[in-house]
Amino acid sequence: MFRSGEFDPEQIVLFHYSPTRAGETAKEFLDGFHGYLMTDGYSGYNKLRDCTRTSCWAHIRRYLIDAIPQGKEYDHSQPAVQGLAYVDKLFEMERKIHEKKGSDFDAIKKFRLEKEKPVLNGFWNWLDCQTAIKNSRMYKALVYIQNRRPFLETYLEDGGCSFNNNTSLSEGITYPHLFLESQTISIPSQKRCA
Repeated sequence: MFRSGEFDPEQIVLFHYSPTRAGETAKEFLDGFHGYLMTDGYSGYNKLRDCTRTSCWAHIRRYLIDAIPQGKEYDHSQPAVQGLAYVDKLFEMERKIHEKKGSDFDAIKKFRLEKEKPVLNGFWNWLDCQTAIKNSRMYKALVYIQNRRPFLETYLEDGGCSFNNNTSLSEGITYPHLFLESQTISIPSQKRCA
């Protein structure tokens, strides 16, 4: 599933059937595409070379929520609760900037770099100090986050890029899919953000 960005004036959703989820499918479909591309964590997307990948913070949030022991949701001594506090702060900041009337992509980028980047730095410092029992839910969350770390800050580069793919998730669209953000609708080339 390929989808335009949540901020595009024209919304499109493209379904491309393939009998497998092989990385070659996305590579072939997106041949010639240059831009930002939000994906899930599937390693097959590593075959894509001509785009800038970004990852979804809603997935990070979900992994941290799953790592909180039952009944400990408000116990800030729990590492998963601590990590979730950083992520929730980022979600709050994103909500505020997008509710602000007249915010263009340059203003969003500036806001993110000035206000969200320090929160991200705190999150990465927190993450670097964490250890967990192998195969525990917290361990799985930490591994998931570390594996996506290179792609979790690329949304800072362009105010038109999404912070998460909740738009797709709220519409009942499930993986496998790519979340495309674009300034123009031509698929698959000449996109600013995908």
